[in-house]
Amino acid sequence: MWTLLVSATIPMPAGDVTLEILPPDVNAVLPLAILCIASVLCTAVWFLAVSTCFIGRHDTMV
Repeated sequence: MWTLLVSATIPMPAGDVTLEILPPDVNAVLPLAILCIASVLCTAVWFLAVSTCFIGRHDTMV
């Protein structure tokens, strides 16, 4: 009985089928963009800090 309910299909008229894919609103994507930019900036600052630390440590060993 359950398989009949799940597998039952509803016939659709061929003329009524339309596929509309709308792009997301800019305001909806803005928080994600801000998060990505902040992440890239934090990664760049971390990379610069680590590289200067290792360059300074390398210079004192020589």
